[in-house]
Order: sequence, then C-alpha cells, then structure tokens
Amino acid sequence: MATVLFRMGSKHAFHREGRETENSEAAIAKFAGIESGLLPDSKTIDDVLNRLDYEEINEVLMGVFEVLRKNKFFVSHPELTPNGIFHLAVDAETIHKYTPESAHDCEQCPYCLKRERGETQWYVHMQVVASIVCPGNIRIPLYVYPIHAKTLNCGGDASDEKFKQECELSTFPLILKRIRERFPKLHFCILGDSLYANGPAMKIVKENRMDFAIVRKEGSMKTVGQDCDGMAKTPGYESASQVKEITTESEKTIKRSWLFFNEVEYQNTKLNILRFDEQIFDKAGNQINYVHWEWIISWKLSKRNVIAAADRARMRWLEEDLFNSVKNRGFKIKHDYSRNPKAQIVWSILIMLAFLVTELFTFIKQVIPIKKNRSLKDFMRSIFFDLCKLCQKVFQAPILRQLVQIRYCFEKVYYRSNP
Repeated sequence: MATVLFRMGSKHAFHREGRETENSEAAIAKFAGIESGLLPDSKTIDDVLNRLDYEEINEVLMGVFEVLRKNKFFVSHPELTPNGIFHLAVDAETIHKYTPESAHDCEQCPYCLKRERGETQWYVHMQVVASIVCPGNIRIPLYVYPIHAKTLNCGGDASDEKFKQECELSTFPLILKRIRERFPKLHFCILGDSLYANGPAMKIVKENRMDFAIVRKEGSMKTVGQDCDGMAKTPGYESASQVKEITTESEKTIKRSWLFFNEVEYQNTKLNILRFDEQIFDKAGNQINYVHWEWIISWKLSKRNVIAAADRARMRWLEEDLFNSVKNRGFKIKHDYSRNPKAQIVWSILIMLAFLVTELFTFIKQVIPIKKNRSLKDFMRSIFFDLCKLCQKVFQAPILRQLVQIRYCFEKVYYRSNP
C-alpha cells in the first residue's frame, strides 16, 4: 500500500529508498504498522497477495466508503452529493499489455484477453471501475472488476473501441448488482456514456433501482432525436422548455442554453431528453469554442431543475480522468507490480485504494497550507522522504498521542442550481 501511496513507481524503488539506512527502514516499517522495524521482502508480499481473493480488497474499498458515509462525511458536506444522490460512473481501461514473448504467462493467465491483427497477436488486461464522482473533481473508487477471458464474447480481432465496449457491457449488470447488494438503500444515479444509450442497459439500471443520465450521440436511438427535433419546431415550445444564460469570464462571453423534452416515446417506454449548448466568444465577438451535449435523463425535467441536471450529467468525465491519474500521475498502474495474475489484480485495487486516500487527504484543512501549490505526486513523495529522514522523531510528536478531529475544506466545490 505504501509503495503506491507514496508514488514510488515500483517495489524496487520503494525498497531501495526505504532501506537506505536502518533508521529509514524502521521509520517506514513503523508507518506500515510493522513493530519489528523491518520491511518484508517483496516476494513474501506477492506470496501473500496471491493467496487473497481480490473481492476481499474490493470490500476494503467499499468499506472505506461505508465508514465515510456512516461518520456523516456526506451529511457534513452535502455539496458532494447533489440532491442527496450518489453519482456513479463506470468505465473500462486497459492496464497491461503483453506479447507472446513477454515473461508473463499469457496462455495460463485467466485475465489475459487475446487480441490480434492479421498475424500479430498480443494480450491485454482490462478492468472496469465504478466510482462515486462528486462536484469539485472528487472521485471515490468503489468497485474494481477484472475482465475474465472466459466471460468475454467479443472476438480478438474486433476494433479497440468495440472491444472496450464489449468489456463494459458484459460486466455492467454484474457491477450494478454487486453495488446494490452492498448498499441496498442508497440513492444512486448512473452517469453513462453513449454506450449505454439503449433499452437493455437502461432496463438494467432500473432493475437495480437507480436513476441515470446517459449521453445520447448523433446516430444512436435515431427516432428519439427525430422526435425531439420535431417537438422543438413546434411554435412556442422553446420558450416553454428552454433556459438561457449569458455570462462574462476573463473578457470572454459565454452563452449557454438548456432545452428539455419529457416523455419521448422509445420502445414502449418514455424518456426525458436534455440538450445543452455552450458558445464562447472572445472580446471581439468571434466564436472560439462550441460544445453540444445531449443526455437521456430518468427523472422529469423542468426549468427549475434542468441546469442542475446538466451539471450532474457532465461529472462523468471525472471517471475518465481517474484512469489518467493512476496511469500518468505516479501510481503507475501499468507497471507489473507482480507477474502473478491474482497478486497483480490485488495490486491494482490497492492502487485505487491509495488513490482514494490521497484524494481525500489533500482536502484536510491541516494539509492544505502544507501542500501549497505542489503537485499531489510531488507532495506524497516528499512525505515519504520526510519519514525516511526524520525517522522516529515523526512518531514521537505529541500530536500523535491525542485525539485529533479531521476537518475537510471544500471551498472550491460548488453545485449550481437553477436561477
């Protein structure tokens, strides 16, 4: 856990730095709760992780969320859960890639998914992660599902995009069922991309008693788009079902509009559609940016809630950025922390746990003035080297012998409501 928490990049780097002196090793061991003052050999750690069921570590992830919730973390900071709802985003990502010549035993690995282009063959490990996403760019990883080779129906020669979509769709009902079983009473809202803009996916969400805000792109569910286009041309419709806003930021003029349609017929069901447009103009009046989004919303829309609905739906990008963080901001999830398939899955979930810890750590009031403008990666690494340098002095600090109440500061977190 400490290896990825402090962004060391590899087990070798962690042990090299942590074991530089006896005192530094004793300090890092103390931090990890090892009273002997000695760090275990990395092979020993792998042997232990190999004996674990990865669902045990998933339970730790969900347990941390449960502790936060029961200790009224979200009650004290309601801005993180708009309307009291936990917004859940699901995304898949390739975390490892191997060739037949790799040291990893691809043929025997249950998580190696075969890919091929002509005579070229390679293998990938794909994981699907479900996370709670909140205003203010805060993400709480909740559940990690590694794709099993035997459960995937997609051929190895499929395009990368189709392959990724198949991985997500095949695990979607399993993940929602697991989360609903673990948290039977919580109000969840699924934030999905256009992959889930179909009847079966929306049915799965409803069966698990969850709301949804799903992206609808041009070409998907065509009849829905055509019906909305026709309704928009009806005299007086836009004035009754549209909200507009003009603001000025840094000498730029921003024009936004929200147009909604309720109870649009689709395959014996009724959908609510929200269209959002944003135009940005420079001070000379030239358009420099244009954004258009359209979502399928499970709740009824009105002028009073349409802006908030769009803000909630747009939070989905946070899940995509989560993978960018664990790949490129020090966690090194693509690194082979273990060549054993089972241990490797545990490592990847530990990375998500470390991400969650540091995500919340930087919002603690005592931490904010210390971190200053340093990147989170540099900040966490500096803590590691401070531990090594200061050794036992850190653990003799008087503050560690008294109860301390952690207070969070989410001043930059805001949730817009309708005017």
